[in-house]
Amino acid sequence: MPLLQFHVLEGRSDQELAAFLDAAHRAVLDTFHVPERDRYQIVHEHKPSRVRFEDTGLGIKRSDKFVLVHISTQRHPIEQKTAFYDKLCAELERSCGIKSTDVMVSIVENTVADWSFGLGRAQFLTGELHGALGDAASTPPGSKQPAGPASASRGRSTCALFNSEINSPQQKLRAAVAQTSSNNKETIMTITTRLTKRFGIKHPIVLAPMTPASGGALASAVAAAGGLGLLGGGYVDRVWFEAESAKVTRSDVGAGFITWTIPEDPGLLDIALERHPRAMMLSFSDPGPYATRIKKAGVPLICQVHTLDHAFHAVDVGADVVVAQGTEAGGHGWALRSTMPFVPSVVDALAARAPEVLVLAAGGIADGRGLAASLMLGADGVLMGTRFWATQEALIPDAAKARVLAATGDETIRTSVYDLVRGRIWPPGYTGRLMRNDFIERWQGREKELAQVHGEELRKVEEAEKSDDFETANVTVGETIGLVHDIPKAGALVDRIVAEASDRLMKFAPALAA
Repeated sequence: MPLLQFHVLEGRSDQELAAFLDAAHRAVLDTFHVPERDRYQIVHEHKPSRVRFEDTGLGIKRSDKFVLVHISTQRHPIEQKTAFYDKLCAELERSCGIKSTDVMVSIVENTVADWSFGLGRAQFLTGELHGALGDAASTPPGSKQPAGPASASRGRSTCALFNSEINSPQQKLRAAVAQTSSNNKETIMTITTRLTKRFGIKHPIVLAPMTPASGGALASAVAAAGGLGLLGGGYVDRVWFEAESAKVTRSDVGAGFITWTIPEDPGLLDIALERHPRAMMLSFSDPGPYATRIKKAGVPLICQVHTLDHAFHAVDVGADVVVAQGTEAGGHGWALRSTMPFVPSVVDALAARAPEVLVLAAGGIADGRGLAASLMLGADGVLMGTRFWATQEALIPDAAKARVLAATGDETIRTSVYDLVRGRIWPPGYTGRLMRNDFIERWQGREKELAQVHGEELRKVEEAEKSDDFETANVTVGETIGLVHDIPKAGALVDRIVAEASDRLMKFAPALAA
């Protein structure tokens, strides 16, 4: 029993509206196989629209006959949905003179008991997309490209957030969300932003180059899933880096280092640039001394920042991407700005000063809700650490992962006690966010005393690491541990995040067209 709703522009006559209903009636009966005696509902809204029907932002030309149809229905195979779309377009063209380019259908799958337009997974079908989307909806590997415009809606449904009369970031997003059927198996949606276009990746998700979590297996898995995988370089540990570099299975993996440690082994940066030229990320302190070398190698430079001054300096030295990290993030950073207000501040500042530079959001992002929110803040994508830290490929002890699964976001703290006990002298302003434990509780606020016995305490920490005693050894994670409830494969996690973000974005797509 489908529920249908029409949105049309002002000026339709009663005869035209009746023709719409008749066309929908015939399409429902023919393709969803609803018996005529069954009850189903078709409603319409006839009101002013803010749709820019001349140009959707995806290269698809609309006219003043644009029709948007929302359907709430039970689960149907993709072939049945596209058959409905084709039948509806044919009926509308025959009886109302409306071309397929002016028809968009939003299908939301709901349970038998739930007949609303706001729940379920939305899927849009719209005509004449072949060649119009370009990079915005690239054909997934292994699937065949449609033969031409007339076949664009067959075997492939494409969902697009088209431009309405709203300003950035929605206009900037222009996300093309595509869902494809191949061999009767639906593949994951994609969200297209400047990041995905610039780097030729499928999803606007970047793996933080965490050490030791982001080894060769995790970086490769994220890249294979369509994100940007970055191999952790950390404190320039050459032995560890070369071992994990050898485990990288793809050529589209980049790397990242803690900037202030590079002088301890300058040659390792050159090795990373040669082996993993996809991107180089520099975090924590001035990237300037190494920016020229990275740019000369033709490698995109990603710089993580914690203040607007940091962002401006990163742009001045040649950053291609700026990561705006909030204090919610795990690991090191500044306890100064939180992600929600910091990201749009950086977006606005760089839009005026260096509009070609991409901005990623980082800190407190663990699922599709965080990705969708970041895009709405104006970011081109997200850099994620803690959520990938809790995946099967991450080089983290199972006992530490289990500890995180049982924790909430209230159980983290910013501290320097582990830096102090390990003898790592971080630049001023930097502390690390970790999970609270007995060691932190014992020494937080007693750093001067810890400095006097750091050798003895270091031995305790190292022994604890060997025995998986995480009341003494550190667990370096952010506030999003409260959103971590399983330990999935990294590829499955990427798919889940994108699907959830797509659902969240599509939930409000009708509002953009209304």
